[in-house]
Amino acid sequence: MPMAITNAPMTTKATAFCRRATSDDPHSSQTFGSGGGSSASRRSSSSSLNGVDCTIRVVARFDRFIDELARVELSDRAVNQYFRGGPDARGNALRRRNLRRYLGEMDTIGPRLLLVGEAVSHRGGRLTGIAFTSESLMLCGVDLPGGRRILGDGYRKATTSERLSTEASATMVWSTIRRITPLPLLWNAFPFHPFTRGNPLSNRMPSAAELAIGERFIEWLLRLFPIERVVAIGNHAASSLTRLGIEHVKVRHPSQGGKRLFVEGMARMSLERRPRRRCAG
Repeated sequence: MPMAITNAPMTTKATAFCRRATSDDPHSSQTFGSGGGSSASRRSSSSSLNGVDCTIRVVARFDRFIDELARVELSDRAVNQYFRGGPDARGNALRRRNLRRYLGEMDTIGPRLLLVGEAVSHRGGRLTGIAFTSESLMLCGVDLPGGRRILGDGYRKATTSERLSTEASATMVWSTIRRITPLPLLWNAFPFHPFTRGNPLSNRMPSAAELAIGERFIEWLLRLFPIERVVAIGNHAASSLTRLGIEHVKVRHPSQGGKRLFVEGMARMSLERRPRRRCAG
């Protein structure tokens, strides 16, 4: 199914890219269901999820969450893409705006499943402000079951290049989760971009200290959304959730040949209905 073409302001090249963009994952033809209906049908929607191009309701309760993200100071081996001030103040402001819009759309959906990755990548959330989401996904939008869609309308490109970034893991994740109802919420154990010192266009695994920085934001999201189950994508995410005492299931990260195992793990999760529980001890 092709990703949605939206009316978000884009350059001619970006618009052409969205028209070509498709999700050709051979596994994505399977429809996953988590049991029970989406809470979107029980809420009044003012977003594009009902196919209406209008401004999404901004949920004020997300403001403090985003403000706290913006306040985090990091080492010279990581970047806070939400930080106020600095050389990329305008871009970071757009990333905060994109994140607020995404959380608002997810609030309308009412996710029951939280997917926690390891850290933001330099071609994904570092540029967009949204976990597991490249510029191409964010601006083109993603089709959901029932004629709905998410992303696309109203999101803004935070970089000056006319090219749209793509990111393999982001595409794999979205091609899988978009068929899960309700749509899962995406986040990272370290919600910032760690890189090799001197090379901001690289990715590296987050350190234990960096994972500790991100733990309070995971717990915060569990208070903001009606999450029943949590999935760790990769070992580092699993370590953070274990330290927090949050029961979870670990699936293979889709990168470096893990695509098939990731899809299979998510398919198993979508067939289960088990409330989230705190670990004993």
